[in-house]
Order: sequence, then structure tokens, then C-alpha cells
Amino acid sequence: MVRRPRAKKKALGRVGSLGEDGAGRRTYSSSALPKDPEMHDELLPAVQKAYDINRWLLPQIERFSRRYKFGIGARLQDTALDLCLALVEAGHARRSDRPLYRASRLLDQLRILLRLAHDIELLSGRQLAFASGRNEELGRMIGAWRRSSTT
Repeated sequence: MVRRPRAKKKALGRVGSLGEDGAGRRTYSSSALPKDPEMHDELLPAVQKAYDINRWLLPQIERFSRRYKFGIGARLQDTALDLCLALVEAGHARRSDRPLYRASRLLDQLRILLRLAHDIELLSGRQLAFASGRNEELGRMIGAWRRSSTT
């Protein structure tokens, strides 16, 4: 009996994996996100995480039906991009408490919008779980950054 190789699955909604690089730093890899090695060295970890969320989310929004793409899709896109930019602003600010508070608020809004997108069947359960996991990690990073900036 001759075995044929399995067909590769599409990268839509695939869940990424966490690992460590040679220096013991946590890394993120996902077949849904193409690697950009130049960006990882230049950005703060929280900014990189928000950037990765945007890179995953924007193609998902493109698949929304026309009925929702310009409503909830646009809100999701704007909120995710504003979150990334608020973290960049916090990295450059002398007092980062306000931009971090804004980033925390935007992350909460993003969570609600993602949940709504799942409830109206624009995102699958796996896609929501993937995005929620990344948002949870980012929320922990923002919380730690806020605590360290107030002391």
C-alpha cells in the first residue's frame, strides 16, 4: 500500500505556540504570522505582542462579510491599532501612567468586540480562544508595566 502525504491545512485560525530562544527569552511562533526578525529587536515586548495581535487580526477582519466588515470590523481594527500605538506612546513618555491606562482601557474594549464577533459567528471558537490568550498575555504585561511605573 502506497501512502500519500497529507495535504497541508490552511493557516486560518491556527493556534500559535510559545517557546524559548537560546537566551531563555520567551518567544512566540505561529504559522499564521509570518516572521519579521527585524521588528523583534526594536520593539518593547508589550508593543511587539500588540503588533502580533494586529498582524493576526487584520486578515481575520478581511474575511468578515460586507455587512459587518465596515461596522464591527472597523471598530475592531481601530481599537487594535490604537492599542498598539498607545503602547508605543507609553514607551516614549516620561510618565507612562496615562498611556498605559489608555492601553488597558483599549484592551478591555478589544476583548468585548472580539466576544461580540464570536457571538455573531464572525470568529470561530478557536479564533476567539487564540485572540483571548494573546490579549490575556498582553494584559499581564500592561499590568506589570503600570505597577512598575507607579513605584
